[in-house]
Amino acid sequence: MKAALTFDQVRALGLRESYQRAKHGSARADAMRQHYVAKYRTDHVYEIEAVLARSPNELQRLLREAIEGVIDRKAFNREVAKERAERTRSAQVREIVLRTLREEIES
Repeated sequence: MKAALTFDQVRALGLRESYQRAKHGSARADAMRQHYVAKYRTDHVYEIEAVLARSPNELQRLLREAIEGVIDRKAFNREVAKERAERTRSAQVREIVLRTLREEIES
């Protein structure tokens, strides 16, 4: 999954222009660059890591929104429940093995 900043977020967070510029290269990259420059009137690019220096809490909020936008919450909760059940069974098996070993050692 990729998470990206929108230009509105860049403005709202007051991120300074970076030294990083939109990349040149393939025809597709150049077309995307031209579109970006025309739309935002800059060729400076911003990476989501730039938010970390500004506000770790804001970065966490942006990432949480990105995850919430794509996660299947029901499927995630089913997996969490399955993992809990497996840990419980493993703990029960471990306890039985330890009890059996203690009984064998004591007898």
